[in-house]
Amino acid sequence: MGYTLFAPIPLLGRRAEVSHIDTLLTQPESRFVLVSGAVGMGKSKLLRECDSRAGRCGWMVAKGYEDEVLRVTHETNQVTFCRQLWCSLAATSTSTAVKTPNISIQVDQVLDRINAFVKVLVLIDGFHVSPEFSPWFKDVFLAALKHCRAPVLTMVADISAELTALETLADEQINLGPLDRAEVREYFLAIKELVAPPLKETEIETYVEQGSPHPDLLAGLLRLLPLAARSESVPAQECMRVKS
Repeated sequence: MGYTLFAPIPLLGRRAEVSHIDTLLTQPESRFVLVSGAVGMGKSKLLRECDSRAGRCGWMVAKGYEDEVLRVTHETNQVTFCRQLWCSLAATSTSTAVKTPNISIQVDQVLDRINAFVKVLVLIDGFHVSPEFSPWFKDVFLAALKHCRAPVLTMVADISAELTALETLADEQINLGPLDRAEVREYFLAIKELVAPPLKETEIETYVEQGSPHPDLLAGLLRLLPLAARSESVPAQECMRVKS
């Protein structure tokens, strides 16, 4: 039996982290924050929650070309990064970033664009950098942000190993650990009506009992569940089995 997902799975649990983000968004000052955690711990969802809350607090959120957040990959260099950020800020707060693949943008132009707003939130989901980009990001880009007139809250999320080079520069770090049993149960209770057929209470209790002692496996499950739910050929139960 396959499962069909009716709606996106929301951020669940993480009340302390969300409360901390609310505090950051009410403080109009420049800060550099790292969000770390193992795969599947909810880093991307936390950034998207931050995105949704930022607009209500008057922040201009820099967005990627066709995504809700910026991404840094091994192919990213200083030219493509500055272009993407500049184009994102050149667009309105509700439109998709403008695509201008041939334009050359310098850091100073990005700063000018940032200073056109009251305050700017830069969300980077994934920091898989090349050896050339990493020192430029640290020594040039982050240093330049300190000279902006407008407050800039920059948040970078990835696994801890990818963020090691940035730790000494961060004003603070939010580390997402495993969900506790109550949060695991809350997660499955929240999604039980989002899939067809709905999850049964007995199924949920089984997943909580088997998954809670295995946080790494459970993290993978919570990451893969939306994919499994979209597939008619991959039963969600097959993804949830835990060997004793």
